[in-house]
Amino acid sequence: MASVDEELTGPEITNDPVTVQTVSAAGETDPEAETAVSAKAESSVNESEVRNRLRPLDRIKTGMSMLAGIFRAYPVTLGALVLASLLAAIIFETDDHSMLLTRIACFLAAMAGQAVFLEECFKDKRKIRISGYILSIPFAVLYSYMTTETIKSHFGIPGEIIEDVIGRFYITYAAGLWLAAIYHMCRRLKYRFEEYCQKTFTSVIKTSIIYGLFAAGIAVIMFIFNELIYDAGMIGGVEIFLAGGIYAPALLFSFAGKKEKSGRFGRICILYALEPMLIIAMAIIYLYMFKIFAASGSPSNSVFSIISFLFLAGVLIWTLALGTDERTNAMYKIAMILPYAFIPCIALQAWSVTLRISQYGYTMSRYFGVALIITEIIYMILYILSKITGRDMVSYILLTGIVICAAAVLIPWINYEDTIIRSQLKQLEKYTISEDLDRHERNAVRSIYDIFQYDLGCRGMEILKKRYSAEELDIMSRYTYADYEDRTKYVDIEADAKNIDVSNYLTMTRVEGRIADEADSA
Repeated sequence: MASVDEELTGPEITNDPVTVQTVSAAGETDPEAETAVSAKAESSVNESEVRNRLRPLDRIKTGMSMLAGIFRAYPVTLGALVLASLLAAIIFETDDHSMLLTRIACFLAAMAGQAVFLEECFKDKRKIRISGYILSIPFAVLYSYMTTETIKSHFGIPGEIIEDVIGRFYITYAAGLWLAAIYHMCRRLKYRFEEYCQKTFTSVIKTSIIYGLFAAGIAVIMFIFNELIYDAGMIGGVEIFLAGGIYAPALLFSFAGKKEKSGRFGRICILYALEPMLIIAMAIIYLYMFKIFAASGSPSNSVFSIISFLFLAGVLIWTLALGTDERTNAMYKIAMILPYAFIPCIALQAWSVTLRISQYGYTMSRYFGVALIITEIIYMILYILSKITGRDMVSYILLTGIVICAAAVLIPWINYEDTIIRSQLKQLEKYTISEDLDRHERNAVRSIYDIFQYDLGCRGMEILKKRYSAEELDIMSRYTYADYEDRTKYVDIEADAKNIDVSNYLTMTRVEGRIADEADSA
């Protein structure tokens, strides 16, 4: 059986130089003849390169061969994805909203999401792979049911809470499978983590541009045909099918296949455009830190989000820069020390979020901000260890991401919901709910109420109802932010009506609409 690497790489054509020696009758080499043969060989190579450039059909054949290879390596993943995209295209074009087709499409999409892990990590273990397919079916069925039905209450637990718990499980489950699959791809291809990221990023950009041009061309051709020859429609359906049948396999190849060396233009963009901008942004943060210490002040609320974005962009940029492997380049050497230079920024970030948590408790953004800071610290530790030991330890951040995702979303007591509930209840205990609260206290109470209502959903309101009377809840809900007079309120309403009484109507027409209540005064 061919290995995954063999299936994901097409035939290689090399134009390596060949040394040819001509020997005289006396057994001596003839330098002039050797030079002539070498020149002839070089001319032949150049002519071959020109012919290869002039044969676009060969390039198409190579692309089809690569596409066939990725289908052989991931048959269930891509087969399910193609069928799901085909059903989605049919639903879109025929306006057929039957639950059967929708459920089948969702089932196939869920199977594809699980199969990519099995086919990547257990390629040569057929029994484990087949067992994994079988075990994946119940998860795919449950996912299909959740996306097409409203879950009812069971055992006294509201359906919304059940749906929320299952949804959080699926987030952790999917993140774990995909991160583990990417980690295995990096190890299988024997790239350093930075090199893998750089080559994959470049490949994804190329693939997206090529597919975008191809999809746009198909859409233009179909539009012209529909306008001038026959209006067959189907542009949207065809684009949906192409996304699942061509773009998705090509993206998977970008992650799982052998990588080409990035071009000179890409390396210039990374080293001489993105990296200098990152350096300037970090310099501004350092100036801000100097300003804070000089004025004996505290960090602003916005600095946390700025540094969070800077880290996400920075880790991408210096990883791409280190992936170029231009070790003698000055910008490469600077990229090696950028993670160390970012450590004080993490300290400022932690200081900012700690101040807000101590004053106002945990919210959704603050909780995941803390999770991000923990991830940043672990990344820095892995980066330092990789430089000390010479081993590629930075790739372990993918496995760390699985653990942090499970802890933040799924594990009881430390997940985001439990942490926010404990923190905000403690904040709410500071106030006695009555009509006598001043404006500042009313704003604080209403802010906490909104966190329970919107960030925590059904479970949050259930907890408030158990701890506070209906009268107290009514008082909290009537409080408004008195500091603001003119506000815009956006209302997004989605209803899933199965049975509608139309006995008093002659006709009923389905319309798409949006309700917006503007200039809603406080």
